[in-house]
Amino acid sequence: MLAGDTPVTRIKFMLTDTAMMQKISTSLQERYPLLRRSSLARKANRILLRTSRPRTFKDYNKVFCVGWLRTGTSSFGRSMRRLGFKHCGWDPDVFHDWYEKGKIEKVIRYARHFESFDDLPWNHIDIFEKLDAAYPNSKYVLLERDSDEWFTSFNKHRIGVGMKSVLDEREEYIREYERRNRFIKDYFDGARSDRLLVMNVIGGDGYEKLCPFLDLPIPNDPFPHRNKSK
Repeated sequence: MLAGDTPVTRIKFMLTDTAMMQKISTSLQERYPLLRRSSLARKANRILLRTSRPRTFKDYNKVFCVGWLRTGTSSFGRSMRRLGFKHCGWDPDVFHDWYEKGKIEKVIRYARHFESFDDLPWNHIDIFEKLDAAYPNSKYVLLERDSDEWFTSFNKHRIGVGMKSVLDEREEYIREYERRNRFIKDYFDGARSDRLLVMNVIGGDGYEKLCPFLDLPIPNDPFPHRNKSK
């Protein structure tokens, strides 16, 4: 045992090691799926992740994925974890108990504990401008895919989780999907353009496009694809 290497110092090191804490959290959720469903377990997981401080980066603050549902957000989240980011994805408590009840400032403050984000509420266009103000110089990733393919996957997902089909509202949903993507692109047009990356994960974009944007080396591992639905 090295000098100063005690159980207390090892615990302190573990709690400040972002990558280790992220691995512990991910491993627990993969090993015990009920942790993702239990509100109490999710709260404990949030406390666990908050024990380690997020890193600071030289050229940017945080990384927010603003792609809409069924555009590859799960793949993006897994890729960021593999790259070592302290990542925050879908959390029904944050979305339902805070965002939907108008506790936006609480959502904004919660973001300080993480380095990257995807899914609700982080990809809502009515919140990302506030996130941009609270965490200046952050980078944003817009995930896109063919509009018709997106709708087919989106509607299939709705049916799969017990919601009704919106096939008869196809044109309206596609119009709204394209409108939100244009809004995001317009927001970052001009002086902010270097802070937005547009990717088509479903179409094959991966680390070769994401890593240069984040000033990171491209890993040898293939880009993860989860929940891929045609």
